[in-house]
Amino acid sequence: MGGSFVASLISREKVHMDVGILGSSDLVTKIPDKIEVKNTQIHILYALKMGEKYLFRYEKHFASPVIHRLDYKHEELLFDYPKDWVKFIKEILK
Repeated sequence: MGGSFVASLISREKVHMDVGILGSSDLVTKIPDKIEVKNTQIHILYALKMGEKYLFRYEKHFASPVIHRLDYKHEELLFDYPKDWVKFIKEILK
C-alpha cells in the first residue's frame, strides 16, 4: 500500500467538502463531551498549523484521545506526503 492507493480512495476536493460539513458538526449538531468507547483508542492527527481551536475541540469531545501533533497544515501530510502518511498510520495500528 502506498501513496497511489490513498490517492485512489480520496481527493483533496472531497476531503475539503467533508471537513466543511463534518468539521463544524459539533457547532451545528450537539456532540457529547468526553466520548469514551471501551477498549478503543481515538487517534487524532492534529495539524499544528490549523490552530489551537481544533485541539480544544478534540480534547473537549474525546475522553482520552491520543493526539499526534504534527507540524503540517490541514491534510498536508495526507496529500503532499502520502507515503509518509501510510507509514504513520501503520505505526499507529501496530
